[in-house]
Amino acid sequence: MYFSLFKEEWQAILYKCKNQKEFEDVLIHICYGIMKLVISM
Repeated sequence: MYFSLFKEEWQAILYKCKNQKEFEDVLIHICYGIMKLVISM
């Protein structure tokens, strides 16, 4: 359930990203979000 949501979100984010710096910022944001999700479980 979570993974399909992440996949759709990921595709949307990749589509929005225009340069490498923006991509790296988003990647860090996603990793932080996943870590918070895991810690809260």
